[in-house]
Amino acid sequence: MQSDLIKKLNINDFGPTKKQQTIIDHLGTYRFISYATPLCRFGCTFQDVHDRIRLDKKLRQAVFSIIQELEIDLNTKITSHLVEKYGPLCYQDIFPGARLTVLTNT
Repeated sequence: MQSDLIKKLNINDFGPTKKQQTIIDHLGTYRFISYATPLCRFGCTFQDVHDRIRLDKKLRQAVFSIIQELEIDLNTKITSHLVEKYGPLCYQDIFPGARLTVLTNT
């Protein structure tokens, strides 16, 4: 039934082959369809859709990597500012009852 939904998109080389079915099972039928629909208007192959999905994944990883670096940098700057202005235990004033947890290798 799920492969019937994909067949309606008229992807040129869709069988489904065992490899194609494995990829769809991993991604999910509706996710695959959401990527395939805009591409099918211009004629596409299964590989075109799969390439677009992989490109989107790489782009998402790159964006989140950059966001993570920005978050670490901002966190460090805020912490440094608070410590310089209010002292190393300022977090206790901001979060009453908070305790510093020290991680050790035991």
